[in-house]
Amino acid sequence: MQHFIVPNQNLNTKEENKMENIVKVIGVAMIGVVIIIASGLLFSLPVMWLWNGCLIAAIPGIKSIGWLQAWGIMILCGLLFKSSVTTKN
Repeated sequence: MQHFIVPNQNLNTKEENKMENIVKVIGVAMIGVVIIIASGLLFSLPVMWLWNGCLIAAIPGIKSIGWLQAWGIMILCGLLFKSSVTTKN
């Protein structure tokens, strides 16, 4: 009587499922990063408009700023003025 070893098909499908899950996670992470960057740039537009529209006319010697500079100002203000105090209810 001869015994034949049949390869386990479940191992291949489990490995393929793991790879598919990893690819999905990476895809979702990349989409998340793109959304964060796009929303950050979108929210920096009002900062740029206020800076260029109000401060340049009011204070002599101030130059106009671009989109990325406004984004940097937003990030800097968030770091400087963010409250680090937490309260427990």
